Amino acid sequence: MTTTLLPLLALLVIWIIHYLFTFLGIISIPLVSTLFWAIASFSFGLSMNLKSKRSNTWVLKLIIAFIVFLLFTYQMGWVSVPFLNNFQSSIILYFIYVWCGWAFFRN
Repeated sequence: MTTTLLPLLALLVIWIIHYLFTFLGIISIPLVSTLFWAIASFSFGLSMNLKSKRSNTWVLKLIIAFIVFLLFTYQMGWVSVPFLNNFQSSIILYFIYVWCGWAFFRN
């Protein structure tokens, strides 16, 4: 039962941290805001993976790390990726972070 409630617990922790950062005025900085949501979405994806056995495939982890790095640098405006221009302010980017977190330790 505890592993099924782990994603809900992760969402609760993300919400509390976001509330505290907003209350303290830290989340208003664009770098901190983008980094927070990227890490929060990735960790939510990690919490959704319920398998106890961890994958040893380093190639998949390297590809996922590259995708996360590319998305983050794109959101910060440091890199231009033409096919992502339609998703600049879309929630689809955060779904990709969640998928990357879920797939990071996938068997």
